[in-house]
Amino acid sequence: MSSAFQFVPRAVRLKGVQERASNPKKRQAKSKASDRPTKAVKTGDQELDLKQDAVLEQDEPHGPCVASLPTEDEYMVQLVCGMELVFTDYAHVDRGGAQWLGSMYRNVDGEDNFVHLDAILQHPSVSSLKPEADQAFLHTALKLHPSQWIEFSKDESHVRRRPDSFPLCINSVSHVESGRPGHLDANFWDSRTVYVEPHVITWGKLPSKIAYWLQQHGGLDKNLLPIQAVIPIHHTCAFVVLSEPVSHGDVRKNGTLSVGPEDWKVMTKAEHTKRTREYVELLSKEGSGPAGPVVGDSL
Repeated sequence: MSSAFQFVPRAVRLKGVQERASNPKKRQAKSKASDRPTKAVKTGDQELDLKQDAVLEQDEPHGPCVASLPTEDEYMVQLVCGMELVFTDYAHVDRGGAQWLGSMYRNVDGEDNFVHLDAILQHPSVSSLKPEADQAFLHTALKLHPSQWIEFSKDESHVRRRPDSFPLCINSVSHVESGRPGHLDANFWDSRTVYVEPHVITWGKLPSKIAYWLQQHGGLDKNLLPIQAVIPIHHTCAFVVLSEPVSHGDVRKNGTLSVGPEDWKVMTKAEHTKRTREYVELLSKEGSGPAGPVVGDSL
């Protein structure tokens, strides 16, 4: 395989395109999930079991990513991250996100655009997080870890995006396809999108965990925050939309961006698409596998 491919996006490797075997490196077996400790979090009479069911995909543990079992405090912050993803600029212009918000908005005490906590629990950004929370725990999380972008209704049964926080991403609300409300301006958002492979191979479909980990351990510049969206590709990888454009400039030894935790593989969406096309084309020429569709051509 050409040395140019120091890193091949996991998404394409998992789409039926096989690379020729050449002395594959065996990974060290990690402790089983059943051997890992648990932590009980009480909310009223409910106990939330925080047993981790993921296995780290690492040859050698290093950096802050070693401690992947969330504490009670971390779990609550992850819930808040999930809530924030519900109300981002991207969510307001994405067709699916805008439709969901429109159907859930309620007027509370004469104030518009509130969403009930029960509805928040059903949103994928929150419901995908395990163990499942309830309204009381969601309320407690936001009370103990207030968000600068979300506020409670007077009776604290609903939440909404703070009206004075629009927009967070410059010109984001106006960047929809001309004459097609709910259709994103691909160029605007693609320039802000990165492809990520978390250190835990089951996190690709857990938006709140990815958002939390990037914000806490990713070393992201403030201008890149808040995270606008986490779009799952596979259970091992996802696209992350940031608030400002990113370029494939400062890279690590494996050719990925020096953005995010050291254990993660991160690249711009443009670089991901480029490498995927080149890799599929090379395999097709070598007869190693069929050329397949490029993952993530559009959000």
